[in-house]
Amino acid sequence: MVSKDEFDAWDWVAFAAMLGISAGIGIFYALRGRREASTAEFLMGGRNMQLLPIAISILVSFMSAILILGTPAEMYMEGTQYFLYVIGIMLAVVLAALIFVPLLYPLNLTSSFEVSKR
Repeated sequence: MVSKDEFDAWDWVAFAAMLGISAGIGIFYALRGRREASTAEFLMGGRNMQLLPIAISILVSFMSAILILGTPAEMYMEGTQYFLYVIGIMLAVVLAALIFVPLLYPLNLTSSFEVSKR
C-alpha cells in the first residue's frame, strides 16, 4: 500500500497533465499573437477588453494558492475573528475602486509607479 506522503502514478499523471496544458496554452497564444506589441499593449490588453475578462483577471491575481490553503487553517487557529480581516479587505477594495481608479485610469498608466514620472 502506498503511503499518503508520496505521489503515486496517477498523481504524477495529473501533475504532468496540468503542467502540459498550462504550457500548451501559453505556447499557443505566444505563437498565435506573433505581432509586435508594446509593453503597454501587452499589460493593458490594448485597452479594449470587456468587463468580465478584466474582473476575472483581477480576481485571479488577488487570490493565490496561499490564500486558498491558508484561510481554512487561519480560521481553525484563530476562530471567526478572521472575518474582521475579510471585512477590512472588502472595505479597502471598495475605497480603492472609488478613490484611486477614477484618479489613475484617465492618465492611461500601465502601473501606479508611473505616477511619479509625470
